[in-house]
Amino acid sequence: MRKLFLISLIAIILSGYTISLLSNVSESYSPNISELYQRNISAIALCEVAKENKFGISEKYYGTGFVIDKHKGLVITASHVITELDESVNVKLNNGLLINGTVKVIDIKNDIAIIKVDPIDLVEVSTLRLEMNTVIGEKLFCIGNPGRHIGTVSSGILSTSLIINDDILSPLPHKYYISDIHACGGSSGSPVFNLDGEVIGIVVRLWESYIMITPSIFIEKLINENEF
Repeated sequence: MRKLFLISLIAIILSGYTISLLSNVSESYSPNISELYQRNISAIALCEVAKENKFGISEKYYGTGFVIDKHKGLVITASHVITELDESVNVKLNNGLLINGTVKVIDIKNDIAIIKVDPIDLVEVSTLRLEMNTVIGEKLFCIGNPGRHIGTVSSGILSTSLIINDDILSPLPHKYYISDIHACGGSSGSPVFNLDGEVIGIVVRLWESYIMITPSIFIEKLINENEF
């Protein structure tokens, strides 16, 4: 009888330990890049703009954009992707939907532009990270359209803390991060995510084997300063 009691007691203890262990695993679980990609890919867009080259011939230029507000129809991209305010931009979403948009706001210093489109069947990115307390070595990834390959994902780490550029004549952003995420032409305007699924910033420059990222707080600031 005593032996049976001890066996039952051990079983109860082990059962409680297993439940506690599973609970801790559940609480500490975080989604991987593949899952976060699936959550956000529908918000990624290919931005196409027609510009005249130095010979006066119209050519098409491409960059990446992402939906930040599905209700107002706001798409974020890098300002150097477009040319001027009220410019017409073709916005092609990952699901194949093609929408004509108009450039409403340009922030040249931080290399951000806001495009307004009709809010039809839009999906927005998960959330913006407005705190600038990222950690060097933190795992990051971006979703963009390098070479017009829509929805390409690449990953890397945060390579520097926040860099402040006070040179008003410099073509570089006012404040930016650097990451070793691999990117090429067409990636400008891509959202950069952390592994919590937050957009920490936007790709604004390709520099050797690195990218420069303008923090999301400047996106939020630009939206709040304007009416749509």
